[in-house]
Amino acid sequence: MGYSDEGQQKKNVASLGCGTLILIALIVLFFGNGDTAALKTEIQSLTTEVESLRREQSETKRLVETLVLRSGGEVQDDEAPTPEEGTLKIP
Repeated sequence: MGYSDEGQQKKNVASLGCGTLILIALIVLFFGNGDTAALKTEIQSLTTEVESLRREQSETKRLVETLVLRSGGEVQDDEAPTPEEGTLKIP
C-alpha cells in the first residue's frame, strides 16, 4: 500500500507543476503580446541589412578576384578558407 500512495503523491506533484506551467503560459500569452509590431519592424530591418551586407560581400569578393586575376594571381576555390589563408593566392 505504501507503494501506491507514493505513486499517487508523485502524480499530484506533477499535475500541480503542469497546471502552474499552463497558468504561466496563459499570463505570458495575454500580457506578452504588447508590441509585436515594433519587433516585426526590427526583424525586417535586420533582415534587410543582412541581405545588403551579403550583396556587398559578394561584390567585394568579385572585385578582389578580378584584381588578382589581372595582376597574374590565381583565385582559390576553397569552400571554407582559414582566416590566415584567405580566398586569394597572390604570387
